[in-house]
Amino acid sequence: MKRILYFTILALGVLSACTTDKVLYDFEENPGVGATFAASSLAIPDLVAEDGGKLSIPLYRANTKGNASVEVLIEGGEGVFTPAKNAVDFADGSNVAYLEFSYDYASLSAKPVSMVIYIKNEADVAFDGIASTSVSLVKRLTYSSVGEGYYTSYFFGQGWPQEVLKAEEGPYYSLPSCWVNGVDLNFFFDGTDFELYTVNPGYNYGSYGPVCLEVLDYEVVQEEGSTILTIYVNYVLPNLDNYILGQAMEEIAFPAGI
Repeated sequence: MKRILYFTILALGVLSACTTDKVLYDFEENPGVGATFAASSLAIPDLVAEDGGKLSIPLYRANTKGNASVEVLIEGGEGVFTPAKNAVDFADGSNVAYLEFSYDYASLSAKPVSMVIYIKNEADVAFDGIASTSVSLVKRLTYSSVGEGYYTSYFFGQGWPQEVLKAEEGPYYSLPSCWVNGVDLNFFFDGTDFELYTVNPGYNYGSYGPVCLEVLDYEVVQEEGSTILTIYVNYVLPNLDNYILGQAMEEIAFPAGI
């Protein structure tokens, strides 16, 4: 099964069938493609074997007249995700086409792979269009609960009991609905080495957007039969030129035996 992501574009008026006095896209003044990505960051479901090693990233256009090819630049994913070509080809009358990738599912690790895709030529970008998009791709792991630990966030100034999941595939952990309900905190931890995979725990700082975690250092201690992992972080606002709100700690006390 090929993984294809579907999005709805509201701003371009490509499929609008209603009558309006407002010109959403003037093809005489803008005879180009009018291309745009759906968003500056795309949420992609975890990769599974049933996808058949295929991934498709959508690109949209406002001017659907004739065939068109939009060149793209790709940063990241080298040696893991291979594009069929560095271009997206639109058929006459179509407002969406796909950048196709192939990959070897068996060789994927649990570590997320990030890519940024750019529309190469500025003239191809729609007015107020999104010229680039970032994607984070990760293999789906098989998690099961190893018990209840305790999580302390110095950002919120409080702690709470926290279920801890561990992957069958190795020392990969997930803290379900940790900061925000529905957003899991995923990381690698083998008792010594640590790497945080979920840098955006899902919390928005008012109108300034998401608060992301920038790991500075970490510390592992054993206390009364429990492993305590303390992560020293910056709390960063990426939508505000990576403004640092502050610096403190996030801490997880694992269930006994880990």
